[in-house]
Amino acid sequence: YGELWTGSENGSIRAWPWEVTVKFLANAVNSSYAQSTMAMSYIDLKSRGIAAGACTLPNSDVLFLTAEHSTGRVWSGGSHLLALWDARRRDILKVFGPNAQSDFLSPDMSSVHDYIPEDEAKLIMAKVSKKERTQGSLSFFQRSRNAVIGAADAVLRAAVGGQNWDDSKKVGAIASAPDGTVWGGYANGLLVRWDCNGNRLQEQHLIGVGVRSMCVVGARVWVGYADGRLQVLDIETGKPIGAWCAHRSAVVQIEADGDHVFTLAYSGSICGWNLASPSPLDQILLSEMCARQHYYTKHKHLKILSGTWNVSEERASLESLTLWLGNQTAKANIVVIGLQEMEMGAGVLAMAAAKETVGLEGSANGQWWLENIGNAIGGQETFERVASRQLAGLLIGAWVDKKILPYVGEVDVGT
Repeated sequence: YGELWTGSENGSIRAWPWEVTVKFLANAVNSSYAQSTMAMSYIDLKSRGIAAGACTLPNSDVLFLTAEHSTGRVWSGGSHLLALWDARRRDILKVFGPNAQSDFLSPDMSSVHDYIPEDEAKLIMAKVSKKERTQGSLSFFQRSRNAVIGAADAVLRAAVGGQNWDDSKKVGAIASAPDGTVWGGYANGLLVRWDCNGNRLQEQHLIGVGVRSMCVVGARVWVGYADGRLQVLDIETGKPIGAWCAHRSAVVQIEADGDHVFTLAYSGSICGWNLASPSPLDQILLSEMCARQHYYTKHKHLKILSGTWNVSEERASLESLTLWLGNQTAKANIVVIGLQEMEMGAGVLAMAAAKETVGLEGSANGQWWLENIGNAIGGQETFERVASRQLAGLLIGAWVDKKILPYVGEVDVGT
């Protein structure tokens, strides 16, 4: 219907009417006022839901937001609760608890907050602009604080709305199908299928590993698991068509394009699969490829240089790094370096965990070491850094010779 729905922290769900979006897109390039109007012209859907009596609406971050177009439904939710909305009326219909059962049902509700007209938006933006400038520098610390609180809640299995949720019943992924049904996967491997009204049609437990991603493509449902496995189900019966190990780490995203389905792993690797897979043709192709393996494979011995250094919160000079690594890397094809005690202190560990939770990783000190180690082993002309990972005072980095770079993939690093 042209509306734009978004979900963010603390369960906030907002919708921008299509007329506001169209006007913004027509004037956004040359008008800061259009941006201000767009920013304030939203409908607070969570407030509408609470006013309707849906007191169990999730207060945690919105992790899932998917549109089911055939019946005009929108599904939203976090780790333990899912909500079903009527997209036409912007009304909440159901809220599902950890057992995928309906905790709230209300087809009728009153409006609480509608979008702000343009003449009011300018005045509101003038009032809040000064406040936003003051809070801008604090946004990172606020996000970090929220991340620390969220981590503590996870460790303590804190109550959401006064209840303790079972982590095995966390929602891992949801996906809508063209027939109006919606599929969901849980952390214990449970797969659930709902109709457009949120009624459970089917549930099954095929693989005892957490579901991390789902995608409906044609008459098939693709499911990605935490151990890297990929499974394909028949959308009508839910019966498994096939499963295989797609990655060495969790499959976090699945998307279809053309005749292929692409999967993204937690490690960053991306693989493409034929839309018809799995099929009897796969085994025929595998046999032929194995028989012709000597035509397209080449065996080569590689030399790996690995080193570790407890730097005790000090920074080494480029000369020291060159003496340590420079002569040794002349014959190496792969270089892996690990550092300890790069940064120390209890606050460093807490800040590192908070930064990683909000999508940031590493520090300026860690970046300095990675850049200088890269320069010491020959710079970008010889080696390319393919992976790195930092956790507080621990740092690991991997570089490969550019001659073999096209053959490197599925790189996993950890601290």
